[in-house]
Amino acid sequence: MRKCDTVFTQGSCGGHFGGKFDDCKTEGLYVLALENTQDDMTGSCDYEGHLAMFLMDRTEGADLDGKGNQLVLIPPGNYIVFESSTGNVSLWEYETKQLAVAELERWAERYDRWAEQNDY
Repeated sequence: MRKCDTVFTQGSCGGHFGGKFDDCKTEGLYVLALENTQDDMTGSCDYEGHLAMFLMDRTEGADLDGKGNQLVLIPPGNYIVFESSTGNVSLWEYETKQLAVAELERWAERYDRWAEQNDY
């Protein structure tokens, strides 16, 4: 089991076995996406996957266990969280907001074409 170096204000990393999340920062952003705090989203797990984009100018907190026992800090950055159709979650980080937006737009165009062709 591997522990990540993500910063917590409460609790700590419980360890990673190579499952759904590679680290606690990815899990924290995923939790924020579930709470609909992302800047934009596209896709579907019925397609290739679901994407949520975060353009963060300041540190944000996420409650990993929903009870306040594991509070993780997400540093400022430009992120896309990708949940594949198999349920695995990846984190993509970008140097600029423009790069993140362009990537999300590419996915959105592909997804929109797929959704239109499949009456989704």
